[in-house]
Parts: sequence; C-alpha cells; structure tokens
Amino acid sequence: MLTAALGAADSGRDIALKAQAVQFAFKTLKASGEMTLTRGKESTGQRSFTVELIEATAETAHDKARVTITGPTALKDTQLISWSSGSGEDQQWLVTPRTQRVQRIADRGRQAAFVSSDFSYEDILKWQVDSYEYGAVSRGACPAGTCTVVEARPKNRYSSYTVLKVYYDDTFRISKVEYFASDPAKPRKTLELGNYVKQGSSWQPSRSVMTNHETETSTQIVWSGYQIDTPIDERIMSPASIGR
Repeated sequence: MLTAALGAADSGRDIALKAQAVQFAFKTLKASGEMTLTRGKESTGQRSFTVELIEATAETAHDKARVTITGPTALKDTQLISWSSGSGEDQQWLVTPRTQRVQRIADRGRQAAFVSSDFSYEDILKWQVDSYEYGAVSRGACPAGTCTVVEARPKNRYSSYTVLKVYYDDTFRISKVEYFASDPAKPRKTLELGNYVKQGSSWQPSRSVMTNHETETSTQIVWSGYQIDTPIDERIMSPASIGR
C-alpha cells in the first residue's frame, strides 16, 4: 500500500526531476576535492582535484564538466572533460600531462577506473533524467534515516550496471546509490553522500564515499571551496583546449 501511495504521488522520474532541481539550481559551479583511496583501513593513495560545471540553458545542449587533477605530481594536470545530455549522446575526453594527447573515452570504456579510484568514467557523468527508465518506488533505510528508494535502469546498452537503486531523503537530496550488475541481490558498488551544505539555491555534499564491494576498496572525497554562478569560459570545456 505504501509503495502504491508513493507511486501515485510521484513516479520515479518525478522524484529524479525534483532531485535535479535541488542539486543543479545554478548556471555554473566550481569546487575542490580531496580524494583518499583505501583498502580496508589502509590508505593507498591521495588525489587532489578541481571541478568546474556549466549547466546548459538550451534543452538540447550538453551540460559540461571539467575535472583537473592538481596532485600528486605524477598525475598533476590530468584533465577529464565530460559532456552529457538526456539524448544519450554523452562524450568524454581525457588528456594526460605526459602525452598532451586527447583520448576520447568510448562508451565501452566508461567502466574503467578514473585515476585508479573506485569512481568509473560512467560514475562521473552527470545524472541525466532521461538517460534512465524508472521502476518501483518504495521506502527504505539510508544514512539519512529513511529514504524514498527509486529503481533506475540505464538506457545505454554499454552501461556496466543493470539497475541502480537511488535513496532520496525528504528534501530530495541523494543519500545513497547502490549499483547492481550481474548479481541482482548484491550491489557491485555503493555511493554515500552526506554533510550537505546549502550553496546558493542548491544543496551540495561535503563528503562522498564510493565503496567497491568486489575489490573491497573505497574512495572518499571531501569537498570544499564551492563557488556558485561565477564566470567560466566555456572554451575550456572543449577537447580542443583540454591540454592547454
């Protein structure tokens, strides 16, 4: 009865749209991240990076993002540019400082790990509502207490996931995402987001943790330095300028 009542009030797609409005209520965003890779209780690496986002104004345009690694020295200036849209025409490019050559990330290659972390290239792409088909809506326990749970199936046939279960708190902020692949009863990975802070009109997490249950590793990101609606030159989001 509860599931039916939730489904009548808001479909999974409706909830995803409300979550987008909560998280992406800006034209541009800049932030810094400190990434810690761990296996068990042992730290296996550190990464520092900046991220810049531009939200498209035209419905048919791509939302664009650039991630720039600032440390350690061996990875410094590695850059990833991601273009995403609800049409499914997502594109990603990577450049490494040693080669300064632009490498396009193919659909089949997006399950690879980004800078050896537990985040894949697919995980870094912005969630586009129309890139998923939505199923059951229910309630379940989550780090925020009790959340609305939405099942979402990627439309991209090359996705490494068969279904995602997204846990939204009562203000439509994402508390947890479970990523399922071959085993429908056990998630391959789990992402937890927390310590949200209001930035302008949007809510942004201060902490993200991706756990890979198959490799028994995890990657934590501590976010800081948020800047909302400050100018970003869109030319830096072009693969033609990614190594400059």
